[in-house]
Amino acid sequence: MSVPLEIEIAGLSLVISSDDCSFLSQIADRYEGFIKPPGSRAELSYFFSMTTDENLAAGSETVPEVAKGKTGYRILRRDFEIDVFPASSEITGIVARNIYSFDSLLRVFFSVALLELDGLLLHSSSVLDGSKAFVFFGVSGSGKTTTAQLSSPTHPVLSDELTIIRLHEDGHRAYGTPFWGEMQKNGINTSGKITALFQLVKNTEAKLVPLRPMPALQRILPCVLFFARQENFVQRAVDICCRLVQDLPVYEMHFLPDPSFWRLLADVK
Repeated sequence: MSVPLEIEIAGLSLVISSDDCSFLSQIADRYEGFIKPPGSRAELSYFFSMTTDENLAAGSETVPEVAKGKTGYRILRRDFEIDVFPASSEITGIVARNIYSFDSLLRVFFSVALLELDGLLLHSSSVLDGSKAFVFFGVSGSGKTTTAQLSSPTHPVLSDELTIIRLHEDGHRAYGTPFWGEMQKNGINTSGKITALFQLVKNTEAKLVPLRPMPALQRILPCVLFFARQENFVQRAVDICCRLVQDLPVYEMHFLPDPSFWRLLADVK
């Protein structure tokens, strides 16, 4: 067996062991910038004994399932099947031997495991303005990649598709991820304290419309990447979203396909 490969995103690491050295090399290339250097410690680590199978068909057209296991939970789709044991931080299972299947599996795993760190994955682009982070959320086609492209390179891009948001003692932070959208480029591996969240609305004028907590929650919940149906997982995710809308300002951001929306953000504290 080869030397384990460790991916760390937002303080959560996955240590992958496999006999398939070639596929581990593909993973290392794909997640460049998020491969954890030796000697550092993550806040939470899981250890994945991974088997690959090149005969498993890709399953991107099917919805993954998070099912209850005997002592943990299972993540299943046509192209992967793993068992996760939170008590021992161990994972065993099989995945199709292609990077797209692995990426899908990683996203689903992080959507559940991040709950242990008061975190979640939000369909959003996110950028830095100094030490501050702005998060632009919305469904497919709402303009996440557009806002990221219009912000770069002046403002470093954390993601153009999926941002990790975690609650800390000093507030909520947005973390860069390698889960990209149309930009097809990993975000930067850093974080920023969130100033506000913005629901994207394409329009012919640029303006901000403040949202009260309940309407804000109703807009954010459908944008959380989440496949688990177990009550404890669902309740934890909802609780995190409730804290978000209580602690942070949330706006509708009406914008044009140009950088003019940044003039609006200058006044957001």
